[in-house]
Amino acid sequence: MRKFAVVIAVVALQVAAVAGPAAAVKPRRGCAPPFILMTREALRATVPQVPEDAFNQIFNAIDKNRDDQVCVKQQPTFTNAVDNTSNAR
Repeated sequence: MRKFAVVIAVVALQVAAVAGPAAAVKPRRGCAPPFILMTREALRATVPQVPEDAFNQIFNAIDKNRDDQVCVKQQPTFTNAVDNTSNAR
């Protein structure tokens, strides 16, 4: 039983050693294809039928880093938008 506890502790330390630096990586900004980078104003111009208050609430919920830019993929029946900050390398 003691040997099992030592193995678990070693594995936990290895996971913590790898996860620590990965979490510290500065997020990269940009959009992966097929998304395009759009400002708040540019996206707003594409959906004039949406009330201003509703648009601002939705945009603010998506724009996590508050830089007024999001990545957008236009679909025939909807628009898919995500924040332009990613930890992907």
